[in-house]
Amino acid sequence: MLEDQNKTKEVLIEELDYLRKKISENQMVDFDYTQGYFQNLPVPLYRNTGDGQGHFIKANTALAQMFGYSLDEFMKVKVSDLYLNPQERQKFVDAVREEGGVVFNKELRLKRKDGTIIWASCSAKASFDEAGKIKWLDGVIEDITERKSSEELLKENEERLKLALSGANLGTWDWNIQTNQVKYDWRWAEMLGYSLDEITPDLSAWEKLVHPDDLVLTQKKIKSHFEGETSFFQAKYRMRHKSGEWVWVSDQGKLIAWDNQGKALRACGTHLDITEQIRFEDELKKQEKYLASIINALGDPLFVKNQKHQWVLLNDAFCEFMGVKKDDLIGKTDYDFFPSEEAAVFFEKDEEVFKNGQENLNEEQFTDSAGVTHTILTKKTLYVDDNGQRFIVGMIRDITKRKSMEQALESSLVDLKASQKDLALKNEDLTKNEDALKEALADLKKTHQELKEAQTQSIQSQKMADVGQLSAGVAHEIKNPLAIIELSISVLERRDYISQGQDKDKIQMMKDAIERANKIVKELLYFSRSSSMVLSRVELNEVIFSALGLISNSAKINDIAVVRTGENIDKLSVEADFIFLEQVFFNVLSNAIDAIGRGGKITICTKVKEIDKSKKIIIEISDTGCGIAEDKLSRIFEPFYTTKEPGKGTGLGLSTVYRLLEFHQGTISVKSKEGQGSIVSITLPLI
Repeated sequence: MLEDQNKTKEVLIEELDYLRKKISENQMVDFDYTQGYFQNLPVPLYRNTGDGQGHFIKANTALAQMFGYSLDEFMKVKVSDLYLNPQERQKFVDAVREEGGVVFNKELRLKRKDGTIIWASCSAKASFDEAGKIKWLDGVIEDITERKSSEELLKENEERLKLALSGANLGTWDWNIQTNQVKYDWRWAEMLGYSLDEITPDLSAWEKLVHPDDLVLTQKKIKSHFEGETSFFQAKYRMRHKSGEWVWVSDQGKLIAWDNQGKALRACGTHLDITEQIRFEDELKKQEKYLASIINALGDPLFVKNQKHQWVLLNDAFCEFMGVKKDDLIGKTDYDFFPSEEAAVFFEKDEEVFKNGQENLNEEQFTDSAGVTHTILTKKTLYVDDNGQRFIVGMIRDITKRKSMEQALESSLVDLKASQKDLALKNEDLTKNEDALKEALADLKKTHQELKEAQTQSIQSQKMADVGQLSAGVAHEIKNPLAIIELSISVLERRDYISQGQDKDKIQMMKDAIERANKIVKELLYFSRSSSMVLSRVELNEVIFSALGLISNSAKINDIAVVRTGENIDKLSVEADFIFLEQVFFNVLSNAIDAIGRGGKITICTKVKEIDKSKKIIIEISDTGCGIAEDKLSRIFEPFYTTKEPGKGTGLGLSTVYRLLEFHQGTISVKSKEGQGSIVSITLPLI
C-alpha cells in the first residue's frame, strides 16, 4: 500500500514537471488553464523556494486547507513557520540535495494555523539552475496524523502486551499449521532451561519435549479445538527440562486464521510454568487428606460452620450421626434438616458464640433423619482464621442412653419409695401372716438387689463406653501443654546460665517425664480411635515388616535377636487397617523387649490353620523375658493395668491391642510363667 502511495506522488511530481517544461518551451500555453488544473487536484501540492526559510511560489487549495488557511493567507506564510521546529526546514532541503534532488515520504511534525500539531509525509523534487543551486522545490504533502496515532497506539499496545507477558511469566508460540513451523519466544525456551537458538522452530521440538503420557491427550484437545468443539485450546501437561526434570506447563491457544475453505492456517498461544502450583496443590491435597484422617479419627461428631450457619467441614462420625451423606450436608444449614423449633435453638446458640466469642456447652434435642429424637451435649468454640473469617467448631456427644438410664433410675427410686410406703401401711397386716411378710421382704430384697445390679451395670457400661471418648479428650487436652513445656525446655537448654551439673540433670528429668507423658498421650489416642479404622486388603508380611522396622533400633541397642520362623507369609492377606494393625505388632514386640531387658531373643512364628471351617493366620510371638506371674495373667488386658514398675508403663498397651483385634475379628491370648518368658498368640481371618 505504501509503495502505491509513493508511485502516486511520483506521478504527480512528474506531471508538475511536465507542465513547467511546457510553459518554458511554449509561451502560448494558457497559464490560467494550468493554474486551474493545479488548483483542482485533491492532493496538497506546492512549489516553494529552496532556501532555509522558504516562500511559497505556488500552492493549491487542498494544501492551504490542510493547514487551516485560506489560499491567500497561506501564500504569505513562510515554509519554516509551518515546522514544529523551524530548523528542520533546512534539514529537509539538505536531505533533498543529498538524495539527488528527490525525497519521498519524509515524516515531519508540522503546525496548523490554530497551533495543532500534525504528522505529515512530505515528498519533494528539486529544480536546479546552471550553477547547481536549488531554484525551487515541487512537492506533495499527506496528513498522516491518524496513521501515526494508530502506529503509536499499536506500538503502545505491543509494549503493554510484552510487559503483561513478562509480568505474567508467559512464553508465547506462533504456529504455521500448513508448514508446521513454530515461532517460540525466549521465555518459552527459558522456562525449559534452553536458549532460543537451541530450540528448533517447528512443531517437532514441542512434541519431543512433551511427556509421552500427556502427548496423546493434549493432541486430542488441540484436534477438538480445530474441529470447532471448543472456543480455545487449554491443557496442562509435563515437558522435559534441559536438566532432565519434568516441568508442568499450562498451555492456552487459539486458531486465528483460516483459508477460504475453512482449513486452519495459524494458531497462537502461551505457556505458563505451573510446576510450583502443581507441587503446592499436591501438598495441599496431602494436608487436606491428613486433616481429614485426624478429624475422622474422632469418635464424636465434629462440625464447622461459617457465619451463614452453613456446614463447611464435617467428620465421618457427624455424617453417620445425621444419617446423611457428607456431600448432601456441606453448604446446608440446620433449617434444611431439623424441625424449625430445633433449628432455631441451634441458630440462637451459634449466634451467642459469634457475638461474644465465648465457648458454650449446651444440652439440646436433636431429631435424626429417621425421625428419632436424641438428647445431645454440644460444645461450640469460636475460630477466627488469618483473613478474619469467623467459624464455629462444634463437638457433639449423644447422651440419650445416659439420660434414659437416669430417668429409669429416678423412676425406680420413686417406685421403691412407694413400695416402702405401702409396706409400712401394710406392716400391721403382714405381722398377722409371717409367711406373707417373709415372702414380701424377700421380694423387696430381690427387687432392691436387681435395681442395685442394674444401676451398677449401667454405670459400668457407661464408664466403658466413655473410656475411649475420655481417652481422646484427655490426650487432646494434654498434648498442647506438653508441646509448650517441651519447647520451653529446649529454650532453657540453650541458655548460658544453665549449669552442666544439677540443672542439666533436672532438665533431663523433665525431658524424660515429657517423653513418658507423650507416650501416654499416643497410647490414649490409639485406644480411642479404633472406631475410625478403615479396612482394606493388607499384606500381613508388610505390616509385620513395618512394625519390626519401628522396634529394630531398640532391639539392636539391647542386644536382642529377632528371628522369624514358620510358613512363608509373603502372599497371605488380611482385611485390616494397616496403621492400626501395625500398632498391634508394635505394642506386642515392644512389651517383649521390655520383658527381656538386655541380651535375649524374640521369635515370630507364623502358621495357617483351619478353625471353625475357616482359615486363620496364627502369629506366635515368644520371648526369653521375665514372664508374668499367674495371679497377674488374668488382668493383663484390663485398661490401665500394668505389671511393669511404676513409671514404666501406662496399662493401655495390651488393652488397646485387644480392642483393635476385636475390630479386626481377631483374638489374642498369652501363655507365660514367671522367669520362663511369654508366648503371645494372635489370630486373624485369612482372605
